[in-house]
Amino acid sequence: MYNILIFLLDDDVSKLLSALKNPDKQVGWIESTQRQFCEIMKRKPYVVSGTNLSELIEKFVLHLSEAPSDCYFDRKYQADANVTTKSLTSIQQLGIKMTISYGKRLNLLRENAENDLCQVLMHCENFLKQTSIKSSQCSLRGGYVSYDWFASSIFLIMRGNKEKTVKFLQQFSHLLVSAFLWIPQLHRSVRLQKMFHLDKITLNILNEFY
Repeated sequence: MYNILIFLLDDDVSKLLSALKNPDKQVGWIESTQRQFCEIMKRKPYVVSGTNLSELIEKFVLHLSEAPSDCYFDRKYQADANVTTKSLTSIQQLGIKMTISYGKRLNLLRENAENDLCQVLMHCENFLKQTSIKSSQCSLRGGYVSYDWFASSIFLIMRGNKEKTVKFLQQFSHLLVSAFLWIPQLHRSVRLQKMFHLDKITLNILNEFY
């Protein structure tokens, strides 16, 4: 309870959140925001957690995704509230079980969280399909075969809120950095494959890891 009161009342976090709600988007505003965040993390990292953390990354990614110059991937996807949940692989089932177990241990998730997480993963798969790779490499065909730990981590940060998680991931998927932090995004990206000029040897190395 003490830590909760600390980060709720912290002036630096409050100022940063206020700045992100109505940012003065002059040249260098992104660098200024990053610098303020890093200073807070160095001096008092305990204040950036819980609701404050989710709100900070939500606001920052929202503003980046609204700027055409910061958007590398172009997607138009309408989230269907009744997205169909297909049969899950054994790897996905295990990943979901571990995520839900960890989230409940931290008191972040509700009882119906498992179904919500399944729907989040289905939404991600649906809108990432819009940049499917045409590759001779078997492991690059179709969907990502491993578990989406990045999407699951965002689900936990958003405290199991399905709508907020899907909205954040949709906005984040427009940014170039998403291909470096979100492996299913890299797996799906045609433009990134061309940008890096991945040769056969490099693709074989990536296949062994992903």
